[in-house]
Amino acid sequence: LKVAAIVGLMRHVGMEGVAAAMDQFAKLRDSTEPNQRILAARILGDIEIQNFYRPLLPLLRDENLDVRYEALIAAGKLKNPRLWPDALAALNMPNVQSAAMSALVEAGPAVLPLIEQTFEDQTTQPELRVRLIRILQQIRGERVVAFLERHMEMAHHSVYLRLLYALSACHYHAS
Repeated sequence: LKVAAIVGLMRHVGMEGVAAAMDQFAKLRDSTEPNQRILAARILGDIEIQNFYRPLLPLLRDENLDVRYEALIAAGKLKNPRLWPDALAALNMPNVQSAAMSALVEAGPAVLPLIEQTFEDQTTQPELRVRLIRILQQIRGERVVAFLERHMEMAHHSVYLRLLYALSACHYHAS
């Protein structure tokens, strides 16, 4: 009920609603109880206002993985580019990587430059490259196919196999 009230005030009542809800929201966000911080992340996701990303940043870096997971779900809903580096970093954390992948897929084609840059970085591990390809496979589109096609000569076997699978899923046909 508290989450619904705060979301309703922030989303539908304008500045007065935000001002009225901020004290309750701040208490949730700053709580020592992870369940309260999870509610704060859920509120930000339910509001779905892209510019309300700043309070989500500390929740994306929270020590509690359940809080991080919920914050990543919210990041996917907000689609703010300033949240993507944290989502990308979470791809290496097994307990939250599915939420991180979902957040990046939700970002859609706008996240492609960051994914491409990370993929092409020489220090990127094959396991991360495989996850990035899985994200690209879900985003799809001509740019994704062109990117995957350019990287068909990947040396690492698991990356190459995932790349071929992704191209197939994107309905790629070699000329």
